[in-house]
Amino acid sequence: MNFNNFCVIILLLFTRFTCFSSDKFSKFDSIVFVTSNPKVLEIFSKEELRKFQSTKDVYYLYNSKYVDAYIEGLKGNNNERLKILNWIIEDGNELHTEQITYVYYHLASLLSVMNSPKLSQEYAFIAMNNSIEYSYKNMLFLNYTLVGSNFYKNKQFKKANVYYEKSLNLIKNNPSIQSASMMNNIGLCQLNLKEYLQAKNHFIKAINVLNNIDRKSKDNLHFLNVVQGNLGTVLNQLGNYEESIVLLENEIKYYFMNKEYLKEAIPPVIELLKLYNILGRTKECKTILMKVIYLEDKFSSQENAYLLTESLYSYYINKRDNFNALKYSDRLMKIQKGYTNSIIKQSSELNEIIYRNKIQHLNEDKKSQEILLKLTLKEKRSNQILFFTIVSLGFFIVFVAYRSKKKSRLQDDFIQNQNKLLLENENKLQQEKITNLAINLTLKKNTEKAFLAKINELKKKNNSGVEQVIKDLQFSVSNLLNIDKKLIHSTIEADDIHHDFKISIAKLHPELTKTDITFCCYFRLNLSAKEISALQGVSDGSVRVIKNRIKNKLNLLPENSINDYLIHI
Repeated sequence: MNFNNFCVIILLLFTRFTCFSSDKFSKFDSIVFVTSNPKVLEIFSKEELRKFQSTKDVYYLYNSKYVDAYIEGLKGNNNERLKILNWIIEDGNELHTEQITYVYYHLASLLSVMNSPKLSQEYAFIAMNNSIEYSYKNMLFLNYTLVGSNFYKNKQFKKANVYYEKSLNLIKNNPSIQSASMMNNIGLCQLNLKEYLQAKNHFIKAINVLNNIDRKSKDNLHFLNVVQGNLGTVLNQLGNYEESIVLLENEIKYYFMNKEYLKEAIPPVIELLKLYNILGRTKECKTILMKVIYLEDKFSSQENAYLLTESLYSYYINKRDNFNALKYSDRLMKIQKGYTNSIIKQSSELNEIIYRNKIQHLNEDKKSQEILLKLTLKEKRSNQILFFTIVSLGFFIVFVAYRSKKKSRLQDDFIQNQNKLLLENENKLQQEKITNLAINLTLKKNTEKAFLAKINELKKKNNSGVEQVIKDLQFSVSNLLNIDKKLIHSTIEADDIHHDFKISIAKLHPELTKTDITFCCYFRLNLSAKEISALQGVSDGSVRVIKNRIKNKLNLLPENSINDYLIHI
């Protein structure tokens, strides 16, 4: 299955934005996004800025910033684009809801592409709800699709399927590349849910729609190849191996002939290698193995290298090739460590861009208000000195004192409200950050456990040449597992939010033990039993027993949610 096809689909929908344009800002948006020349776009930006300076209508200021953000995107500066889009939202005027809704959508799309689906979903839901509330029907299809894609990336396939169905229902009477995309997406959800026959039917429907499109563009032909490859995957699951092999071989051949799509060959070559192994086709297996090795070397520094290296490691383990198995085992550990670090780094960068940018915007806004207020008071004072008598000057002084006191009170209220808002946003971010860290560390831990199992298997073999290497590697992995457990504990214990939470719950429920409170932190983060069991080294069933025991200590009824109760402490 080609897991990268979602990026392709988003790109296809994105470049066809003009198909859904009808309102004021959507027309401007469509003009911008059919222009890929930065110099032409800079002229657009300056023209909109000139309109703002002459009319003082912030609509044109936002247009100028919006174009600047798109220019940064063309240059590959996604972080800068993120900052500009976030600035527009923070400064957003409620009179321009359509414009702001589009910005929310594009910000959510960018975060999704940057592999932050949870953060993307926050903005996507705002854009979707605005589209429903203000009847922006032309945007609803895009928002439903984006929400579905974020659910898919989080492996919430049932929820993703619901939103893809919503998207398809909006255009079901218009067979097109968009409807074929939705059919393909629904098929992928059903494939992951192991509803293979339903998935097969949706892939076939998508292929039929694409085949009926006259004068196919390069994008159409590429997407047709993607869907046919997905059909090959589901046929493999249904046991139709010969048909599956034909489709997968054709898909791989297409990618190697069109080098710009070569990275997308990774999932099908891995799948075909496994299939040839199962069928015992030694000759074909050697041929496809060379392609896997070539791709693993070419994309060694990228995320998908993990899938290739893992498949090579498994292949050599099954072939009892100890030398190559150890070689790829070492590379696999390095890739996994690097990928985990990159996720943590990206999470930190997004935190700085989104939330520090909000603080900066609030500070700038506060300074602007203070300057405007000072200028106003200065002008009034000057006029009153010229036109009023000494008596009226006395009244003026009283008036200024009153205004100054009122201003101080209003500023205090404003600062308190903004500090409260920032604290709420920071709390929300910290909770998401810890949850992401816990999930990623769990993934890393499970991978390392698998390495230990494989290495133990190698150790049983009578090969003295690799005995010491295996022992050293086994010791290193064991240390990494212990470090992971300490790291997640230290993250939870060091966090200010959970520090306050632990103090509060200990006062409310003194009967809780230290271990109980640690589990309460996990439940408050809404971690699954599987995730908690991996972190604590206990079974899923033990986690459920502990959860029920703590629930009884908290005097909660069976129908009450322990997660909801803990969140409000």
